[in-house]
Amino acid sequence: MLETFSNYLNKLFKKNKLDINKLASEGIKIADNMYIVKTTNDTMNKWNKKRRKKDKVEKIINKDGVYFKPRGRDGTIYYVKNRKICEIYFEMSGVKEYDILINRSTIKNWNLPEEVKLNSVEIEEIILELKQSLIKKRIKVDI
Repeated sequence: MLETFSNYLNKLFKKNKLDINKLASEGIKIADNMYIVKTTNDTMNKWNKKRRKKDKVEKIINKDGVYFKPRGRDGTIYYVKNRKICEIYFEMSGVKEYDILINRSTIKNWNLPEEVKLNSVEIEEIILELKQSLIKKRIKVDI
C-alpha cells in the first residue's frame, strides 16, 4: 500500500511539474491557513504576511469590528479590538444549516501586533461578538 501511495505522489509531482525538494524545504500549502507538513516559522510568517497584505489588514487594525475575508472555500475573519487582531480561520460548510464552520479551538491568540495568548473570558467574548456580527450579515455559523 505504501509503495502504491508513493508512486501516486511521484506521478502527481511530475504531472504538475512540482519540485519535491522545494516543497520539502518551504512546506506544502493547500489553503491560506492549511498546510500538509510542518513548515518553518520563516515560511509561515511569509505566507501570513502575504495574506495580510492581500486582505489589507493595515487598514482595519484601527477600527474595532469583525471583518470577513473569504477566499474560495475558506478564508479569514479578522476580529479587531483596541488595535489588536485575532485571526480566525473558517471553511465553507457542506450542509444547508450553516454557511461557514469555525473550529473553536483555533481561537487562541491575538495575532497582531504581536502574538499573545487569549484568556478564557476574551475567547468567549470574541465568539459572542463573532456570532452577533455574522448574524447581522446573514451568515450562518457553527463554532
